[in-house]
Amino acid sequence: MTKNCADVIVVGCGPIGAYAAWKFAEQGVDVLALESKKGNQAPSHIGDFHFDRQAFDHAEIPLPPKSKIICTYPGLCIHSPNPKIHLNVEGVETWALDLNGFIRSLRTYAKSAGARISYGARVTTVIKENGRVTGVRAKTPRGMKEFRAPIVVDASGALGAVRRHIPSMAFSHREMAFSVYMEYWSDPDPTLDESIHSYLEHQAWTAKYPSYWIVGMGRPLPITQTKKLFAEWAKQQFKVKKKVLRRVTGTIPFAFSPPTFVDDGVLVLGDAAATNKPFNGEGIASGMHLPKLSSEHIASAVRDGGSRSSLWEINRQYYGDIGAKFTFLRAMALETLRLTTKERSATFELGLLTAEDLRQTFTQYEVKRPPALWLAPLLRLARNPLLAKKFGTMIFKSTQITKHVRHYPSESKFSEWAKTYRKMAAALSKSSD
Repeated sequence: MTKNCADVIVVGCGPIGAYAAWKFAEQGVDVLALESKKGNQAPSHIGDFHFDRQAFDHAEIPLPPKSKIICTYPGLCIHSPNPKIHLNVEGVETWALDLNGFIRSLRTYAKSAGARISYGARVTTVIKENGRVTGVRAKTPRGMKEFRAPIVVDASGALGAVRRHIPSMAFSHREMAFSVYMEYWSDPDPTLDESIHSYLEHQAWTAKYPSYWIVGMGRPLPITQTKKLFAEWAKQQFKVKKKVLRRVTGTIPFAFSPPTFVDDGVLVLGDAAATNKPFNGEGIASGMHLPKLSSEHIASAVRDGGSRSSLWEINRQYYGDIGAKFTFLRAMALETLRLTTKERSATFELGLLTAEDLRQTFTQYEVKRPPALWLAPLLRLARNPLLAKKFGTMIFKSTQITKHVRHYPSESKFSEWAKTYRKMAAALSKSSD
């Protein structure tokens, strides 16, 4: 068994792993990324995906040439359970891109910055010495190899190839995941609506591309059940003749992020860290916040031997800002699953949810509505005491866990904080089962 060493080993070289390898290498550290797929294989089976226009600027990614942009959307339409009500959300520019090309571009940037990528390396286990992670073992085309580094980064997606071996990052409750099913339709007759449409009641969507539509659904259920529900919904919603070009399945996390993203010698990113957007499941643009923040600390952490203490500030900065916002939105999303169809319709009908609220959610990850604009919808809500109580409870629970997250502790006080966080997250997740 041969050995390979680096300052940082990144497990998984998908969009988040490749982005992290690039940003870390720019800080002058020696980065080795391990990718289970071979170099001549397509990086992803997803195909086309949506990426926020503003995310290029935030993540400092060069804009792709126009020839690589499949199409652009200036906004989207959110449909209420009441078919007579929908919200047109403007100012949310989204680009449709080929995910394989996007990942390859990020890998090119990473290699240009000095990162190395080892293809066909499937991590099988972690290496621990004196209770801390010091590397990984991987099956490669040339046999089993050991890869060692002061810091091992888990960017392996929902698999959590490294994270699942770290007790401090575990939850005692069952972690939720959404199974996703999508179909590519061509020549629907009659034609479907253009742009992006989201159907909240069914957790489904459609998106118009130049010569086809992507129609999909994501549910916290096994994929067989999601496919069945998709078929029923699509038949009822779209009475059309169409040709199905391809079918795609996948899984995205719908759990709260782990209580810590770091441990001695370990950093988790992307879907392994459950940093996807709670309101639509998109995980690439949102998942880039954490590696970008981590890049500011990675060089000093390597010099300190990759200790948990040297990485701890990543936790505090992330959870103190965007992590707290995502926690509130995730808690509200879980609580919303408990509402009846009539109650979900009421959020639209009473004005508790507006197009501007949704625009802010997509662009800023939080809603800041002036108090005066809350008066009318709250007065309407007050006419239904039972519903008012339910909405009040939702907001109270979501606010409580958000306050807890925003006041992220020092390393010495982490154990007690994590115990409370796990209990609150478990209660919210259980209530939505």
